[in-house]
Amino acid sequence: MKYKNIIFDYGNTIAAFEPRDIIKKFGIKDEQKITLLCDKAFDRKYWDKLDIGTLSQEDFIKNVKAELPHALHNVAEQICNGWINRLPYIDGIEKLIERLKNDGFKLYILSNISKHFSQNRKETGIFKMFDGLVFSAEISMVKPDRNIFEYILNKYSLVPEETVFIDDNADNINAANRLNIKAYLFDGNADKAEAFIYGLL
Repeated sequence: MKYKNIIFDYGNTIAAFEPRDIIKKFGIKDEQKITLLCDKAFDRKYWDKLDIGTLSQEDFIKNVKAELPHALHNVAEQICNGWINRLPYIDGIEKLIERLKNDGFKLYILSNISKHFSQNRKETGIFKMFDGLVFSAEISMVKPDRNIFEYILNKYSLVPEETVFIDDNADNINAANRLNIKAYLFDGNADKAEAFIYGLL
């Protein structure tokens, strides 16, 4: 079997990351408040820094609160701290991961994500299926930087030509391809991803 390793992104590849849906799970129903919380609590000016590890969780919350009316401070803090537990898995992805594991593939996660996530993820459930995890904030590198791909390859002694990478971001896909990793642009359909992987065999 030529391909032995499968690297998954996490957000919108394993778990659905939809800020408006996340906010609604905290009991917010007013559309104006949802939009405001979405704009502030999920602003890339903060999340990019969280992903690379240059912004602490405490400063993130403080900055978000500073941009919101006082009445939304409590729920904003709940959202900033609790979003990690409100991400549903993409339909069919658990079944695919289980099949790949049972068929002998080595499985990895490579995700641009904060230390808050990596430090608070549960050591149970879907993470138990993976042979290695690389989270950007822990190593101060983010996709599509070539270095983060080289990092995971070196850390787990992966041969690029034996590795498949699945991600929902085209820039990340292109970066992986440049390293001779077989990359697949995920569109939310686990069945299509499964057909792609098994079509390579």
